[in-house]
Amino acid sequence: MMKKLMVAASLCFAAVTANAADMAVRPVKAPAPAAAVFSWTGFYIGANVGGAWATDDTTWTSAGFGGGAFPVVLDAAGTGGINTSGVTAGGQIGFNYQVSPFAVLGAEADIAYTDLSASRLVAIAPPAVPGTTAASSISSRWLATVRGRLGFLPAPNVMLYGTGGVAFAQVKTADVAFFAADGSSNAAASDTTRTGWTAGGGVEWAFLGAWSVKAEYLYVDLGRATYTSLNNFPANAGAVITHDHRLTENIARVGLNYQFGWR
Repeated sequence: MMKKLMVAASLCFAAVTANAADMAVRPVKAPAPAAAVFSWTGFYIGANVGGAWATDDTTWTSAGFGGGAFPVVLDAAGTGGINTSGVTAGGQIGFNYQVSPFAVLGAEADIAYTDLSASRLVAIAPPAVPGTTAASSISSRWLATVRGRLGFLPAPNVMLYGTGGVAFAQVKTADVAFFAADGSSNAAASDTTRTGWTAGGGVEWAFLGAWSVKAEYLYVDLGRATYTSLNNFPANAGAVITHDHRLTENIARVGLNYQFGWR
């Protein structure tokens, strides 16, 4: 009987020892790494391309051209809009700060080439002598903005945003009134850097880690430039025209950004 008990005990001990040894060599699985949380926070740099449409609203106001209908038809001929369109391409730099899972605050500065230029030539109606004309021209070759951005996140990597701030542009305008009766003219021009404001919005989609693409629209109001022209004949020294130009632009473009430190 004692011998049977000893054999049974030996068998149990062997089984426990083998099981313990098996447990000792079994590998322990490491916990799965936590999924990275995407964030918009960081500096970025990028490029953009698109189209620009602009309107230069011009108003002429004459003085010293005598009474009657002549000043009226002169001002009517010089007053009007000049429409132009062209391509735009440039670059931007900015910073985003994600304040919550649903909101992003940011700031962006950009500068772009704008291929905008146009002119108009209008015949001044009687009582002006035939061949009397009013001409105006406009050109703007670059636009820069500094804007704030407020974004809403319908998905972690998709941002809908509104934007607004200050705008700067190089704007050239020129006006000439030619009077066929005596061959005289009133001519004046302006070449200035205008300051105005801009507002718009867009959508941006982040992909491949540090890259994002965006599509946006901006409305730009570059304010007014006002100057006067004097008739070039000494006998007409009192003939003065005040020229007022107000330029507005519409920008539609797409862009590509690379963000440093995006995750």
